Amino acid sequence: MDKYKPYNQTSARAETSRQKRPLSREDFALASLGLACCISAPEAVRYSALWHISEDGSLAGITSKAGFLIVCFLAARWAATRGRKPLHRNTTLLWSFALLQSAGFALMIANSLGWEMPPWSTYARSALLESSIFLFAAFASFYLRIDVKTAITSFIVGVVVAGTVQICAAFLPFPAAAGLTLLLAPCSVLLLRCADRRVEAAEAWYSSLPDRERAVFDLPAEAPGVTVDGIEPEAPTKSPVKSLYGTIALLSLIVAAVHLSWRGIQDGGMTSIMVQACAGIGAVLAGNILIVVRRYLEDREVVEFTRLIILPIAIGTLYVASLLNGTLLVLAVIPLNIVYVAVMLLAWLAPFFYACGREPVVVSCDAFLSKRMGVIVGIGLIRDLAVGTLAWLSGALIIVALVGLITLSFAQFLSAKRRAERSAPPTVQVSLDAEQTRNLACAAVADRYRLTPRERDVLELLVRGRTAAYIAEELVISSTTAKTHIKHIYQKTGVQSKQTLLDIVEVELQRLMDRCAGGGENL
Repeated sequence: MDKYKPYNQTSARAETSRQKRPLSREDFALASLGLACCISAPEAVRYSALWHISEDGSLAGITSKAGFLIVCFLAARWAATRGRKPLHRNTTLLWSFALLQSAGFALMIANSLGWEMPPWSTYARSALLESSIFLFAAFASFYLRIDVKTAITSFIVGVVVAGTVQICAAFLPFPAAAGLTLLLAPCSVLLLRCADRRVEAAEAWYSSLPDRERAVFDLPAEAPGVTVDGIEPEAPTKSPVKSLYGTIALLSLIVAAVHLSWRGIQDGGMTSIMVQACAGIGAVLAGNILIVVRRYLEDREVVEFTRLIILPIAIGTLYVASLLNGTLLVLAVIPLNIVYVAVMLLAWLAPFFYACGREPVVVSCDAFLSKRMGVIVGIGLIRDLAVGTLAWLSGALIIVALVGLITLSFAQFLSAKRRAERSAPPTVQVSLDAEQTRNLACAAVADRYRLTPRERDVLELLVRGRTAAYIAEELVISSTTAKTHIKHIYQKTGVQSKQTLLDIVEVELQRLMDRCAGGGENL
């Protein structure tokens, strides 16, 4: 049997629509809830109302965590590049990560209950709790077969649900909250496998259809670009993925450092509950912000801009944290968790925008490794080593991290500017008649709302004022099929009447006419 060829962006464009058809509502709900559990699993370590950050630790503890994390990273990377199946279908590896994570929580629960544990259990617990981070790469592997829009929407749902779970867990009794942490990682894998099995069943059903019937479910092929007068679009430039890894690691270090600032105010009572609840509120608020800007996140340039704006937010959070004292310090948790979610978003989107010839799942593994390494270095060095005569090390590390972020941001800005100058499209004089312009407007609407090729044909006829009967005769289909296509167009565009649909096309048509009137065209 031939080895499974890993998914990559180049081959994705040439694949059939089998991998590019959208998820059903049920599959999306299962995968999104699974991603929410995946987000919650590593976050549960920071549930301050449930347990405190351990005061135990040393260079040996940091080494054990980093070493185990690298072992998990190598296993996930090997499965992504040399495995016979996609990472999200490698059930053995996924369940291993999930059960190891649960074992780490079991040791935390035993320690919280005051059970006598051997000395090595401290290092084992810290290491095992790093297991589930690469489940993110498995979810990325799953969504790379769908599309980035669905991946972003699912991430937003996952963040909001994870934040809600964090808030609710703060008020649960210890047995219920502890049991919840044990189930998070296994539930994540279970829901992902359920969603994937349903997708496999749908793919098998699709493959069984005759060729003439598959067109009803096909989505438009992703074209590399539209040419005007023989001018080809410019090839994509090399992505600064190493710069992204550095940004993620340094931001994670800063978040970890600020997180330690309220360690001293936790009292195991109401203050600890407030810290955890504020962290959950920050996650829910971040999810709502992402809902507002969701459609813009499909553009890589917007993602690059996000990298730039995270820095001042992180610095502002540090400043606010330095001004607050006592229980007021918990207010800094909300903006800090917004930064944390933004860092997680960068790592989540890395395989979609920064692969450029690399295996996307490997890029996802690298991104989340950078994120966790930043946290380990931040918490390990600042909490365990920056004490006594080395207390100055804490401030020095944060300053170095900020200088590094400023340097990376400045380099990113210059790189983006040069890239924009190189990729600026030439102005080409064109002359489009009304029919061509109308068809281009329909094509733009079809691409935006992911209409199938046949639905696009129906849309063009609807715009011309044709009836369902005429459309059926023109396209050589039954009247029932024509009405079904029209119904699907209404559902996908979110309209209730033909006039509203025509208004959407009219807006796109006006935009194209304005561009033509401006003396140039870049379609």
